[in-house]
Amino acid sequence: MPSSYSSNVGIELPANGEQAGTWGNVVNSNMAIIDRLTSGVGYNYLTGTTGTISIANAILSNGHYPVIIFNGAPSGENTVSITPSTVQRVFIFKNTTSENVVISQGTGAGGTVTLVPGESKI
Repeated sequence: MPSSYSSNVGIELPANGEQAGTWGNVVNSNMAIIDRLTSGVGYNYLTGTTGTISIANAILSNGHYPVIIFNGAPSGENTVSITPSTVQRVFIFKNTTSENVVISQGTGAGGTVTLVPGESKI
């Protein structure tokens, strides 16, 4: 049975007996993800009008940070999509740009949060 991954942050869950000789690499990658999840601050540099916060399996991703500060020079209101749309996370967002930042996850009512310049939200 191959590795599986945790549903919200993509930590690798090796099957019994798997990863012989590479276990240290898996553990080190998982520990780096956990470190970022518990105490990291990420900066998301925005340009244009769209951006992404992603969480990928078994690799460090910008969606692992609990605190995300938006900076940069977007060319207008910037819509940032969280992928995958099924992730369940709590984030603290801060908008340090001069444009609105719209956080989007999934579709339907309640699927977006808007941060005006200078605003922070959980």
